[in-house]
Amino acid sequence: LTVPVTYRYPQRIDEVGIDNTADWARRHLQALATNYRRAPFFESCFPAIEALLRRRWERISELNLSLIECVRGMLGIADRPAVRASALSAAAEPTQRLIDICRELGADTYLAGAGAAAYMDAARFAQSGVRLRVQAFEHPVYPQRYEGFTPQLSIVDLIFNCGPESAAVIRAGSRPA
Repeated sequence: LTVPVTYRYPQRIDEVGIDNTADWARRHLQALATNYRRAPFFESCFPAIEALLRRRWERISELNLSLIECVRGMLGIADRPAVRASALSAAAEPTQRLIDICRELGADTYLAGAGAAAYMDAARFAQSGVRLRVQAFEHPVYPQRYEGFTPQLSIVDLIFNCGPESAAVIRAGSRPA
């Protein structure tokens, strides 16, 4: 599912508007209902997503943040602090930015995805005293609505199919390399 945006390079993500001339939210809700209405946890999880998508959004970042908070609640991790990187004092250069964010938040370790080696300077992490750990995520198999298993779908697929057990499913696939 994608949301149409109005973007003018080099806008920051918090400046990118949503193109509300298209009825994208109605189409998204219809697609979710069509594909998941018979999923085990659809009835308990859909209303929160529906309420968010029925609101009129002007900025993509605000919609994203609200959806992230909704999912954090469904995963049972909403009690943990969430911080916007834009609210911190950090360098623009990617590796230094990550190091600065870790320092400002008091983190001694940065957990990165497998593709991190392509854009991060591991030596600079070592020099800074912030440990860099690359995660080797192995996608866990969980029950889905249809026959077989399709990996790497949206978090919505996991939540509609596994409900309160979704966080445990995610943890089962996370392991440091």
